[in-house]
Amino acid sequence: MKLSTALITLLIAILVLAVSLFFSGQNIQTASDLNETTYWLEGLKADKQKLSKLQIYSPDNKLIIDAKQLSDKWVLNNLADYPIELSKLSSWYETIISAKNIEPKTNRPELFYKLGLQDPSASEETLDQSLKQAGDAKVLLESNPDNFAYLVKLTANQQYNFLLGKPATGSNGQYARMQHSQKTWLLNQSVNMPVSTTDWINTELFDWDKTLVSMISIQLVGQESGYKLMLPDEQKQAISESGKWQLTPVESDDAVNQTTVSDYIELLSDIQFIQPEIASTDLSLQDVSLIVQIAFTDDSLVTLNLLAGEDSYWLRLMAEGSGNIASQVTGLTQWQFELSQSQYEKLNKTRQDFLLQPETQAEQAN
Repeated sequence: MKLSTALITLLIAILVLAVSLFFSGQNIQTASDLNETTYWLEGLKADKQKLSKLQIYSPDNKLIIDAKQLSDKWVLNNLADYPIELSKLSSWYETIISAKNIEPKTNRPELFYKLGLQDPSASEETLDQSLKQAGDAKVLLESNPDNFAYLVKLTANQQYNFLLGKPATGSNGQYARMQHSQKTWLLNQSVNMPVSTTDWINTELFDWDKTLVSMISIQLVGQESGYKLMLPDEQKQAISESGKWQLTPVESDDAVNQTTVSDYIELLSDIQFIQPEIASTDLSLQDVSLIVQIAFTDDSLVTLNLLAGEDSYWLRLMAEGSGNIASQVTGLTQWQFELSQSQYEKLNKTRQDFLLQPETQAEQAN
């Protein structure tokens, strides 16, 4: 009887141990993990002012953002050192450093794909090894790019490499893990990730006061003469919506459509580019097809040199004068900017485009 009782006790102990081992393997992480720091990247939060370099790779392992601090500004290495729009970088960074762990998740590599936490930089051998016991996991992984994570490499006093996965279903959180760790977490917020290199730059070229424009010169290269839109001298010091633009050289019966001129100034002020490149010797100014010059009352003269290729359109800038606008544009002259075909065509106006049509003149006369 004593032997039977002892045997039963031993069997119960073995069963309890087996159940405990089973659930610890399935469990997301150990109980001690729950006592870790509240902030996911506590060290980064402490070193947040020391950020100096940042790389972000897409789920298909393409480098989207390659940013570095250069003097007092942030630039993109992979976009000709073009300046980053600091508010976008700051907003992203603030989300990262304020993210908190709210729930530990699986520590089994064969299940990472379910959270979108497969490392896009992992080799085929590594994937094969991690998924060897996961049945159809590799097929599922390869058929859905959402199963791969964004890989972030960040330098702030030390190196932080981490993976950001899928958003959590039914909550505002997102799954994450350090690149070389099996611990995974549900964070308390989602991180808005860039999907293209230009997402973090301002693709609007100019930020000038449109009311300071006093002259526009348009020259179609290859034609003997261009034309200018000018304000009379007495209006240049105090330009208002009532300013009357004039065409020069003057031809008989010219009547300028003031609305068209205003729309063209708006178009010039709101030029948006597709991407910047370092000004290339492959695109010579001899290939310029359209030259637009804009004079401002602050002693600035800005020249837009537009180049039309077989399947692309480019803009190069020049600036002269002592005004603030000239100083701002001078900072952009090291690049050339790709434009869309439609934007190029809107800028490429003839003299006739700025004239009132006969029927419009008759209406205004009445």
